[in-house]
Amino acid sequence: MKQRTWVKKAAVVFFAMMLLLTFFSGTIRNWTLPQVTTKPVTAGAITPVVSGAGLTEAGAMTELTAQHKGTVLARFAAPGEAVKAGNVILKLEYRDDGSLAAKQAELEQQEKAYAEAVLNASLTSDASAWTEYQIMRNNLEDAKQRQARCEEYTEKRNALNEQLSAANDSLLQAQDAYHAAVDAAAAEADTAREDLLAAQRKQENAQANYNYQASVNPESEACADARAALDAANAAVLASQNRCYEADTLLQELVSQHKPALDAAQQDAESLNAQISALEMEYVGCTDETACENAVLSAKSALAAYYERQQNAAIQDELTAARLAELETRIGKTRQELAELEAKLGETDVCVASDGIIGSLLESDSFEAGETLACLQSTEAFTLRCSVPLVDAALLTVGDEARITNQSGGGSKAVLTAIEADQTDPANRKTLCFAITGSNAAPGQYLTLTVALKTTKHDLVVPNAALYKDSIGSFVYAVETKTTPLGSRSKVRRVDVELIRQDDSYSAISGELTARDYVVILSSVPLSDGQAVRFGD
Repeated sequence: MKQRTWVKKAAVVFFAMMLLLTFFSGTIRNWTLPQVTTKPVTAGAITPVVSGAGLTEAGAMTELTAQHKGTVLARFAAPGEAVKAGNVILKLEYRDDGSLAAKQAELEQQEKAYAEAVLNASLTSDASAWTEYQIMRNNLEDAKQRQARCEEYTEKRNALNEQLSAANDSLLQAQDAYHAAVDAAAAEADTAREDLLAAQRKQENAQANYNYQASVNPESEACADARAALDAANAAVLASQNRCYEADTLLQELVSQHKPALDAAQQDAESLNAQISALEMEYVGCTDETACENAVLSAKSALAAYYERQQNAAIQDELTAARLAELETRIGKTRQELAELEAKLGETDVCVASDGIIGSLLESDSFEAGETLACLQSTEAFTLRCSVPLVDAALLTVGDEARITNQSGGGSKAVLTAIEADQTDPANRKTLCFAITGSNAAPGQYLTLTVALKTTKHDLVVPNAALYKDSIGSFVYAVETKTTPLGSRSKVRRVDVELIRQDDSYSAISGELTARDYVVILSSVPLSDGQAVRFGD
């Protein structure tokens, strides 16, 4: 009887110890798992913001040039001085440089030719003969103009052909250099991705085998071997992911290094081809030298035949009348040009057309026609340039207004005026040009700008910290939790997603997720698909 009691007590103690060991083994195992922090997937609104920063630069510089030769009589401003629109900065005296005398001689010659034509005039009226003559004269002038344009076209086309040949040679060299630098890295990146896919397939098989062995007998040796194989497969996937990252990073660096030269060579060739096409359109009908020469010869022959047919003085008088009308028109035009030239000579004031700062002022007391008298730097607007990624630039439109975030009190306004190619990294970035205006605007200011875009609502929104990216694309780790009699077990599941929009904190995505899912935003170690995890405190 005592022996039975002892056996019962021993059995109770044994099963109690087994229960405690089972409980604590699960607890100890949980302590070894990666610790993660999660956030729920929600529906929400995204307001993308494009940010940039840079130094304000002085406004555009305007040159004031001399219309004629002359001397400076007085100066009313100095370099660095601020001026208002309409202020007089110089008093000049324009002198004749020979243009006035040449124009007067031209007028005298035209008036002499007109007087001689009047003395010899014997006008008659034969409208049909005059019309025929005008048509033939117009045909000859048109043919001559086409021939002259054809000569211009040939000269310009030959120059463009030479430039295009050189550009094509440069393009071939750039392509060879690009492929020599990039192809090996691209092949390595492709191989790394293929190895990653193979490692992931082995991981899936190892996971399936472990799940099966765990369901049959979690304490068996086969289950332990399956667990070891799964760990090895996970490690192989992680190594492959690192290799993919390194290969993709190297490839991107090589592309960034060599692509600008290739793009520049391609743009040069395309630009020249576009110029040739534009030249063809500009000189349409004047690109065949033989046809243009034949047209001139034909028009001259027709006019010569016309003259041979005219034997009476009446027709010749009509031609004289046309000549007189033509001379009258030329004389009127020359008189107008002479009056305008005389009005510009003598004393005159040089005024500025807008507010600004005198950048430079002519120091010499004499000047030639076309010489720069002064340079005016505008103070109505300053320019700020900043570089942003291509994806950000694609969201913007010229005319968008930006908020100046590091300037208190307002007083300045920033408006996007241009989106230009980034000279340092044209393949990946754009340069934004903002006009900075207002009472607080000044050159040399360091300003940070943000442009808030239109807010949109989305069904799936996650924190930016939840997004991961590898060679395959963007993804998140969703947490799956199962409850058993021995406690809860959690693991992460990779979910490939597509990024729709993003702001400073959140991203709108699409993928196999619901608003009931939780995603990892922080992990104590790098994760892999199917990895068991525990939640942080």
